[in-house]
Amino acid sequence: MIVVRDIKQGSDEWLALRVGVLTASNFHKVTMKGRGGKDSVTRAALIDQLATERITGRSAEEGYSNYWMDRGKEREDLARSLYEFQTGNEVEQVGFIYMDDDRRIGCSPDGLIADDGGTEIKSPKLSTHLGYIRYGIDSHLPQVQGNMMVSGRKWWDFNSYCPESHIELWTVRVERDEEYIEQLLIACKLLLAEVDHVEQELRGFG
Repeated sequence: MIVVRDIKQGSDEWLALRVGVLTASNFHKVTMKGRGGKDSVTRAALIDQLATERITGRSAEEGYSNYWMDRGKEREDLARSLYEFQTGNEVEQVGFIYMDDDRRIGCSPDGLIADDGGTEIKSPKLSTHLGYIRYGIDSHLPQVQGNMMVSGRKWWDFNSYCPESHIELWTVRVERDEEYIEQLLIACKLLLAEVDHVEQELRGFG
């Protein structure tokens, strides 16, 4: 594991660290299937994106933003401070984590806690926030378990922050699931093998 601490998330330097890297924010795409068991369009697009980033040396995320991303960034510091107040946990902010020396898989955690924990912060709309509370966070398990896979941590606190709700900050702890992580890692390696193939194919057109 390689932890990059001196780079601010969202900066040009941070985007450069992620070029061609399969990151935890995209782990939910690695096992997506379309009709008839074929790869989904989303998974195929991720493969093409990573291959293209390797060739061009540029991030596909440059300049991309939307309302919910901007709102999340604006509220993240508030949510982190409230989480620290409510739990007593001190959150360390880092730039990026590579899983190993290959630097092909990584994550940008919202925070690390002591030696064993981490935290994820979401700032969703009210209906989504209440949905997390009522039905759980299964849709975010690839990212949360993926953060633990990359960082080697034992637990991760998922936070949903929504000041419009009567429950302003909702926190649930997710424990490391070795079986889940093993299957996720296999899926990530399979996808990266496909990225290698597409990269070679694209370079052949040059």
